[in-house]
Amino acid sequence: MVARTPRKEDQPIRRASRSLDSVQRVGPPEEASAPRLTPEWLASMLIDVTAHLMNAIDKASRLGEPLERIALAAEAGAEARESEEARREITRYRRRRRSLKAAAAIVIAIAVLIPIAIFTHAFDRIYLHRSAYATASGSHVFTLGGVRHEITRDQFSDRLKTVDPEAIRKYWVAIDGKRFPVKQAVAAGLDAQRAAFSSSQAISVLRKLGFDPQATGP
Repeated sequence: MVARTPRKEDQPIRRASRSLDSVQRVGPPEEASAPRLTPEWLASMLIDVTAHLMNAIDKASRLGEPLERIALAAEAGAEARESEEARREITRYRRRRRSLKAAAAIVIAIAVLIPIAIFTHAFDRIYLHRSAYATASGSHVFTLGGVRHEITRDQFSDRLKTVDPEAIRKYWVAIDGKRFPVKQAVAAGLDAQRAAFSSSQAISVLRKLGFDPQATGP
């Protein structure tokens, strides 16, 4: 029997293996081609851009609210400071006005009262000098409030022996060991009304009678 020679078509097809060189020769896959500028693609891009813009606007609005509140708070604080400064200025102005009025009142009072006091003192001295004199018998004559009083020093002292001294305010005189206010002493010694003479007239009467009126401490 003759051996059969295998035919070429009967042999199994062997899969060719890729060598290292063939792998190296094969390059990377081709990149995707750029999108085509179609109306659909442009519409899609516009929608994406609009969405991003709306998102940015929303974030900006949320950020603007606290900034606006900070600005309003700063503005309110500035207005409060201005109002407080205005109130302080008004208060200072009113205090200056009160001080000026008080100073003016003091100046007017001094300008009016000092001449009145000088005139009153001079009038009392002149009037009492003319209305008081000593007689030949040793008695003294005083005219107080239109009433004539004639008395000696001893008679004056005797009238005060039964009188209790009152509280001393400013001027006083010591008679027989007692300290009397000058107006009380003259009113009791001359039997005169206190409203008919002043303290300076009382002091002058006491001095003419030989007493030494004194003033309390400052």
